Amino acid sequence: MKKIIITLLTICPGVCTSLFAQTIPLKGGSISQHQTIILGETPATLTSSVAASGGSAPIAYAWESSIDNSKWIPISGASSASYNPRSLTENTFFRRKATAGTQTAYSNTVTISVIYVTNNVNYILTQT
Repeated sequence: MKKIIITLLTICPGVCTSLFAQTIPLKGGSISQHQTIILGETPATLTSSVAASGGSAPIAYAWESSIDNSKWIPISGASSASYNPRSLTENTFFRRKATAGTQTAYSNTVTISVIYVTNNVNYILTQT
């Protein structure tokens, strides 16, 4: 963890030194952007719009997905600042987890909505 050390010298019957350490909190940064795709299409890359910061170096990334924005599942092999989602069949939420030392922080959540199109071009069904 990054620590800021402040040394204060106090004059007393000798020289006394006090040390205070403050840990800089880890911030998860931001990812972008929300998308709408047609069933079978591959979404565009989810990018880092603001990098994670604070905590201790180095910061490690891991991506998670959810279909209900509640239960999050780690995405195997997704460990960079950006992520290329696979083709989706249902609305899916994504977030990026940042870890530094013992601290963990999360980015905002991005939604990729999937539109189902029938053979009748006058009819589009959106899953909610």
